[in-house]
Formats: sequence, structure tokens, C-alpha cells
Amino acid sequence: MEYRDITKSISVDDVVDFSARHAIKIVISTIAGAVLAVGLAVSIPKQWSASVELQVGQFYSTGVTGPVVTQIETPSRTVERLKLPAFVDQVLTRLNLPLDLGANDEASLIRSSADVRVMRNADLVQITLNGNSPEAALKHAEAFRDTLIEAHRSLAQPSMDKLTLELKEVDLSLTKESEQRDRLDKLAQEQQRLGAAGRFSESVLLAQMIAANDAQIRDLRLRRAALMEQSNPNRTFNTRVIGPMSVSKRPVYPMKSRFAVAGAVLGGLAGVAISLLIDLSRRRTRTSV
Repeated sequence: MEYRDITKSISVDDVVDFSARHAIKIVISTIAGAVLAVGLAVSIPKQWSASVELQVGQFYSTGVTGPVVTQIETPSRTVERLKLPAFVDQVLTRLNLPLDLGANDEASLIRSSADVRVMRNADLVQITLNGNSPEAALKHAEAFRDTLIEAHRSLAQPSMDKLTLELKEVDLSLTKESEQRDRLDKLAQEQQRLGAAGRFSESVLLAQMIAANDAQIRDLRLRRAALMEQSNPNRTFNTRVIGPMSVSKRPVYPMKSRFAVAGAVLGGLAGVAISLLIDLSRRRTRTSV
């Protein structure tokens, strides 16, 4: 079988001739496509966009080599969590919307418009949602935000409870050791008042007890200071919002300019296709004659 490259049989003159003969049809179809697309854009319900940026929560601790910061969940894993259908269902439940696919236009818009990403050059997660009004878009973004914060709070709660318990135990131990020190001080004062004659061994034992008590109090205070530093809200915190939420001032969809360009392109292609069919039909008619 012989193959022939048909592009070699088409010259620039053929293209110019084709364009000249069908220019009006192509121009009209291009304009018509743009007009129809703009009309479609006008008829489609408008959508606004709302965005919120969050910093994933973390735990602060002091290790052997220095401070250690552990995130509740890595930003990339948080993004994957937010994309899960089960998480979106939780958001819809919070908004009192049906979970069945296609059962509600607002729910469908939330599912289709949710955009979650890790912000470039920053360890932050950005959530963007659309709505048929600025208020609706803001409500959708807030629902995603609050659902994520609650999910991370549940993940962090055991560690937070452990930190609180440790701090209480240290405070209790510090109180007991301080009371013990008061008792030892009274014994020392009493011993001093009565004199140390014939009681050397008791004095040595008391001094040892005071030294041990001092060391215990010092260790407990250091431990308490470390726990207080660890529980500092600037060090250990749940996932939180960074900056105010933003809402687009103008609708983000549909954009008339993009619809017009797309419509013009499709209309122009349709005009070219119609013109080619017309030429092909004429050629067949001449051949048959």
C-alpha cells in the first residue's frame, strides 16, 4: 500500500484561497461562538471564592540535643486528609447538607470547588472554597477550617492531657518537697537551739536530708520550667488560622473573558469545519458530473 503525505499537496496559496472564499463564514461563526459563550456565562450562576490559611499544630519538647518540634500532622498529610470523601462528608454534615451525590447543588459545589494545597515556601495549608455568594463561600471555608481544627484537636488531645497531668504531678511533688523542707528547717533550728553536743550523727543525717531535699526541689523546678516552656501557647498549640480569611471581590466563575475566548475559538473551528465540508461537497458534485 502506498502512503502519501497529504500536507505536501496543500500550498500556502491553497490556504489563502480557502480563507478568502470562506472568510465571512469563519468570521461570523467566530463572533457567534463568542456571543453565545458570553450569553452562557451570563446565565450561569455566579461563584465567589473564599480562602483561609492554617498553620498545622505542633508539640514542643526539649531533647538531649536541644528543642524538638513535632507537628500534629505533616502539611502534606493534612492536605490528603482534607481531600478524603469522608472528611468532606463531615463538612457537609456540619453545614446540614445532604451527603448523597447530586442531591443538593450547594453540596455539589463544595465537593467540586474544594482546593487544598501546601503554600509554596511556607509550612502552611491553604483551603479555598466557592459559593454562590461571598457569604456562602466564606461559610464553606469556615466549615472546612473548623472541621480540620477539631480533627487535629482530637489527635493532639492525648498528648495535651499527658502534658497537663505531668505538670500537675510536678506541682504536687514540688509542694510536698517544699513542706518537707519546712519541716527539716524546723528540726535544724530546734537542734541548733538545744546544741549539737552528743548529737553529731543526727546533725550529719539532717544535713544529708536537707541536701537531698534541696536537690529534689531544684530538679522539680527545672522540670516544671521545662513543662511550662513546653506548654507555652507559642510553642505547643493546635492547628490555627494565620491571618484573616479572604473573599474574592468579584465572581471567580464564570469569567466572561475566558468564555468569550473559548467560544470564539470553538466558533472559528466550527466555521473552518463547515467550510471544509462545503468544499468537499462541491468537489464531489463536480466529480460526479
